Amino acid sequence: YGKGIEDLLPSKISQSCKVTRYGYAFVAITSDYKLVMERRPPKGLLGGMLSFPCSEWPQADFPKFIPPFFADWTVQNQVLTHKFTHFELKLRVAISYISTLPDGFLSNSIDNFDSSKLPSLMRKVYVLAKNCM
Repeated sequence: YGKGIEDLLPSKISQSCKVTRYGYAFVAITSDYKLVMERRPPKGLLGGMLSFPCSEWPQADFPKFIPPFFADWTVQNQVLTHKFTHFELKLRVAISYISTLPDGFLSNSIDNFDSSKLPSLMRKVYVLAKNCM
């Protein structure tokens, strides 16, 4: 008050520019109506959480399309955006219908799937995929 700057306080701290990363999320549904999932590595981003398989997330534009297993994938046109504390992620969602669960992956029945148990990024992936199925 003594300095006459009370109208300027509190001042907003400018945030530094966030890096943008790009990638793909893969949503596959088996013939017995199960979603193909995976458990993320225990360390790192979304560590130990249930997830749809994803590509790497490089800082360059969308990486080469390399699915986690062979299937007839359809990449959706809509780009999903998610903000983490230190970067922004832009994902394209690829959807496929497959006959059986690939080795090394987990499954969840669509009938009783509870998307609220997923991290918010994967809930966004699920909602986009569900709207396109």
